[in-house]
Amino acid sequence: MESKKQKVLPLWAIIAISILVVAVLVLGVLLAVDYFGREENPFKSYTASAAELVEHRDRVIAKVGDRELTNAKLQVYYWIYVYSFMEENSYYLSMLGFDYTKDFSTQECYLHKGVSWQEYFIEQALAAWHQYTVLNLKAEEEEYKLPEEEQKYLDGLWDTMTEQAKKYGYKDGQEMLEKEMGVGSTFEAYLQYTKETFVGMGYYNQFAENIKLTEEDIAKHYEENSKDYEDNKIAKMGEAYCVSVRHILIQPVTKDSDGNTIDTETAWETCRQKAQALLDGYLQGGKIDEDAFAALAKEHTEDTGSKTNGGLYADFARGKMVEEFEAWSFDTARKYGDTGLVKTTYGYHIMFFVSGSEIFSTSVRHILIAPETTKDADGKDVVTDAAWAACKEKAEKLLAEYLKSGKIDEDAFAALAKEHTEDTGSKTNGGLCAQFARGEMVEEFEAWSFDAARQYGDTGLVKSDYGYHIMFFVGSQTEWFRFAEYSLIMDACNDLLSALKVKYPMEADYNKILIGHLELGK
Repeated sequence: MESKKQKVLPLWAIIAISILVVAVLVLGVLLAVDYFGREENPFKSYTASAAELVEHRDRVIAKVGDRELTNAKLQVYYWIYVYSFMEENSYYLSMLGFDYTKDFSTQECYLHKGVSWQEYFIEQALAAWHQYTVLNLKAEEEEYKLPEEEQKYLDGLWDTMTEQAKKYGYKDGQEMLEKEMGVGSTFEAYLQYTKETFVGMGYYNQFAENIKLTEEDIAKHYEENSKDYEDNKIAKMGEAYCVSVRHILIQPVTKDSDGNTIDTETAWETCRQKAQALLDGYLQGGKIDEDAFAALAKEHTEDTGSKTNGGLYADFARGKMVEEFEAWSFDTARKYGDTGLVKTTYGYHIMFFVSGSEIFSTSVRHILIAPETTKDADGKDVVTDAAWAACKEKAEKLLAEYLKSGKIDEDAFAALAKEHTEDTGSKTNGGLCAQFARGEMVEEFEAWSFDAARQYGDTGLVKSDYGYHIMFFVGSQTEWFRFAEYSLIMDACNDLLSALKVKYPMEADYNKILIGHLELGK
C-alpha cells in the first residue's frame, strides 16, 4: 500500500505483538471447520458497502450465553485471521487458489469444496470468538485476574494505537483501524477483542500449567501409544535425541592437474584411499585422542563449515545432516572415540563420535545481572572492562547470598530472581526458563543448561553478551517424555474446551453478518 504516507504496516503486526491471535494455531484444537449446523450455501456473499457496515456496526450476529458478537467485533476477528492466514501460508497462497487481490466471496476455498474463502474465514472468526468467549466465561467463574502488565497494556491501548497511527501518517488509531480492518470496525471492538484474547489465553495457559501429571501417567501414555511415537522416530530408549561428532571430509578430485576429467570410479576410489590413509594414521596412536583428531580435521578437512573448530558438529538432531552421515552418528551402539568411514554425495567422511544425549529440553532459573553501558565517541553503547568486573562482582555476591544457607532452596532462588534479575521476560516467574530446546538460548547459557552432568539444584555463573547469569538447574526431559507429557496436557485442554462449548453453545444469525471488502493488493 503506497501513498503519501509511509508504507503502512498491517495493524496486527503493529499492535497485536503479544496476542496469540489465531485460535486454530494457538489452541491446537480447531482441526476442522465447524459449520454449526448451517446448510451449505456455496458462494453466498456477505460483502457489504461502507455505508451498510457503518450503519450496522452494533448489530448482534452471534451470542454465547450473555455475551454478544457484533458486526464491528466480527471485522476484527475476521481480518486478523485473514492476515495471519496469509502470513502463515505466504509461500502457498497461489497453490491454495487464494487470490487476496480479489473479492474472497467469489473464490472457492481449496480446503472446503463448495464454500468460498469468505465463508471459510467467517467460520474461523466465529470459531475463534466462540472459544475465547467460553474461556472468558470460565475465567470469570475461576476469578482469574489479568497480570498487571497486560492490564496496563489494555489501559494504554488507545494511546499506543494513536502513537503508531501518527507514525505511519494516520490521524488517530480509529483511522488506522478502518484502513486495516474496514470502516465496520471500531476501537471499542478492537479493545474487546484484545481483552478477550488476553483473558482467554491467560486462563488457558494457567489451566495447562496447573495440570498435574506423574511420571507413571506419562510413561503409561507413551506405552499405550508407542507405535505412533516410534513411527514418528520418537523412541523411548536407546537412541540419542542429539549427537556430537567430529569429521574430516575428503572430496573426490574430478580433474587432474592438466584439467583432464578423471574417471568417476577412479576419482571416488582415490578419495576413499586418501580418507582411509588419514584414518589409519590417526589410529596408529593406539588410543582415543580427540585433540589429535581435531588437529587432523583443521589441517585436512574440506568442509569449510567445521574446519576452524576441528571438524566438530555439536548437538545436532535427526534431519540436520545427510542420511548416511546420520545413520552412522545415531547408531545406538556408538560410544565415545568410535571412528569410521562414511560415504555421502559430498565425499568420504572420517568420523569420530563425541557424545549422544537423550535430553530434548531443559528448565533452569536464572538471575541476569547486566553491565552498565557508556557511550563511545560515536554515541554507541559500550561496556568497559571495569563495568564487566563490577557486573561479575555483583553476580558473585548474589550467588554467595543464596548459597550461604547451605541447602537447595528453589523458592529462595526464585525470590532473589524476582527482586534482582534484569531479564524482564522471566522476572515475574522467578527467573524460570521452562522446557526450552537447543537453539533457543545463547550459546553459553545453553552449554551450561544442557550439560549431561547437571543435577537438580546445581548453581553457577555464566557470562553472555547480555551480562552474568546466576544459574539454578531445575531439570531436563527426554524427547519421548516431553512429547508424551505435551500430548496428555493437550488432551486435557481439548476436553476442557469441548465441555465449555457444550455448556456455552453459540447461536449465530448468518443473515445479519456483513463483511467489508479491502483492496489488499493495492
